[in-house]
Amino acid sequence: IRRLMIGHAHDVEMDGAGRVLVPPLLRDLAQLDKDVMLIGQGERLEIWSERTWSEQRQLWRDKAARLDSTQLSDELKSLKF
Repeated sequence: IRRLMIGHAHDVEMDGAGRVLVPPLLRDLAQLDKDVMLIGQGERLEIWSERTWSEQRQLWRDKAARLDSTQLSDELKSLKF
């Protein structure tokens, strides 16, 4: 998975208007169209299709709701899903 993610990484620069051109291959792989989500992940950003992000977020929330709370730290227990 790491090779797939890093292997498709591209260095890009902002243009004069502050825009970033996402290469066509990456747009196709991520199924990006007009509506996208920009997600902060520590020292990097991820660009998701809005539809895919919403679907994946719901899957993660459903999975988190099924976790056995006795196995979670107090910090994780305090998070709202």
